[in-house]
Amino acid sequence: MRKTPETIVLVDCGCSFVQKLARAVRDRNIYTMVIPGGAPAERVLEENPVGLVFVSGNDPELLAKTEAKFTGTTLPKITVSKLEDADRVVDFCFNSCSCSGSWKMETFIDEAIADIRAQVGNETVVL
Repeated sequence: MRKTPETIVLVDCGCSFVQKLARAVRDRNIYTMVIPGGAPAERVLEENPVGLVFVSGNDPELLAKTEAKFTGTTLPKITVSKLEDADRVVDFCFNSCSCSGSWKMETFIDEAIADIRAQVGNETVVL
């Protein structure tokens, strides 16, 4: 699949509102992925994010371990712990990560369909 040039990764450290936060960022036309905090750093970095948002839940140990995996990267990082931080995260995306807000869901869908068709050709796909 094509990589979106302005990807923000929300690293979920056991938070109940991570999907709502992702939606708030996507509503500002910024492509956002949610990846579990337990995922290897390599998995997160293969998405070529322009910034990382650590979304804290009720497990401070998981948050600390997750943040520690990324101490060597120069990517902009922010940690949030409540849904009221959505505006702070969006400011982070635009100001610290230099996102333009040009991503559109329609474009993503069209690209995903084209990628699937390129892979399967005229074959039938069952999902």
